[in-house]
Amino acid sequence: MDADTLAYDFSFDVTSLLGQDDMLAAQKVSPNDVMRTWNVNNGITLWNLRHNTTMEIARRWLERTSKGINGACVHGWKEHGDQHYLHNALRDAKEAIQYIKALTNEFR
Repeated sequence: MDADTLAYDFSFDVTSLLGQDDMLAAQKVSPNDVMRTWNVNNGITLWNLRHNTTMEIARRWLERTSKGINGACVHGWKEHGDQHYLHNALRDAKEAIQYIKALTNEFR
């Protein structure tokens, strides 16, 4: 979760947002995107740590983020944020798209 995340309904079981075959649930970046897309907001993400694809995506995300942090900077700032590197990892793992649930209204 990002620092500006606010949880307010503690009676809601957030794990119910993940289907049995889902690896990841997150808010869609664009409401026009389909439900299975890499284009998600990583401000709040729910990960199925038992899914067989999760570790591979986490490895790819870490690898890309580490290269970005240690690589080129623009005016002393990181060129890209963490969401950019997650998108990159998910886009490259085309087989993972079917396990991503991009939600429209659950995270606001």
